[in-house]
Amino acid sequence: MPHITNAKSPGNLRSLIAAIIAAATLSWPAIADNTAIPNFMPDTTTGWIAGVPDSETPIGDEFLQPPSGPGPVTFDRAHPFIDNRASRQSGKSATNRVADLSNPILQPWVREELR
Repeated sequence: MPHITNAKSPGNLRSLIAAIIAAATLSWPAIADNTAIPNFMPDTTTGWIAGVPDSETPIGDEFLQPPSGPGPVTFDRAHPFIDNRASRQSGKSATNRVADLSNPILQPWVREELR
């Protein structure tokens, strides 16, 4: 018959450590701050969807200009962009976007690819 002692075996110690880690991991969300979940749904104040909230078309397809510094790459003013909605309203033909190559955020290799 094997001799039984009070000494802890390495298997029991590993099980105890695993149980402590599991308890700490599972209880972590319960002790965290109860902050609100952020709302990432696009609306008229979202940076990648521009528009005038009270207009006929509250959601546009242009990027918003930042308060300072260079803005996003837009169409070249010499080749104005006319989307389908504006085309229907004005009676002009819709056009494709032609990038404004003078925008300072364009890297030289990108500028050459867009020419």
